[in-house]
Amino acid sequence: MRTHPYLDLSAPAEFRRRCRQRAVVELICAGDEASSQYMHLTFAESWRPGVDLAKWADGEGHEWSAVFSADGCYLRGFYHDSPMNSLHWQRNKVWDGLLDGLPREFSGYVTDPDVDETFRHADGAADTVAAITLCAWRLPSDSSWQCADYQPPENEDEDIEGVEYLFRDVVEFTAGEVAESLGDYYGMQVDVGAVARVLDGHSITAEVVRAINARADVGWVLGKVPEVG
Repeated sequence: MRTHPYLDLSAPAEFRRRCRQRAVVELICAGDEASSQYMHLTFAESWRPGVDLAKWADGEGHEWSAVFSADGCYLRGFYHDSPMNSLHWQRNKVWDGLLDGLPREFSGYVTDPDVDETFRHADGAADTVAAITLCAWRLPSDSSWQCADYQPPENEDEDIEGVEYLFRDVVEFTAGEVAESLGDYYGMQVDVGAVARVLDGHSITAEVVRAINARADVGWVLGKVPEVG
């Protein structure tokens, strides 16, 4: 095991908070059931008893999932452009050593269809390969994000796991950055002050929803927010 060389995320509690709060802002920007299927970041509080699940996908094959519990945090990423792409037709297997040292508390999440939808679409096929190019974790006793001490592809010393791209939405986390990013994606002006209120953990009211997305179905949004937490 080793400290992950590129993963500069916050500790699990702050990482979880960022995932949740940004997911709430994005839920408001989506504004209705039809648009919510295109959300990049979602967050399910109490996905399982005592366990929360955050998921991000860009619709172009890049994605990550984070499982939060009393055991810490398990993090799975899939960067489609990585030379370690486990689903590439010439490889079709997880990169050697990538999962070494993964604590047993997290091992079941590798093949969980809610965490990696590859296993849902495979309909239980025994030869299913996980969509994973990044595996990291943090136990309560850890002071940094851990990963396997695997051998990367030859002549590759850059961020081959795609960390900078995958996690930019929870690293670039000022109200202005979140408002600009989601405004560009959903094609609207997003009120920075209202976004700041959400990121600071204030209650979500109809006024806040309308300030962020004047076109939102307010009743639908307010009904969905409790699912995020």
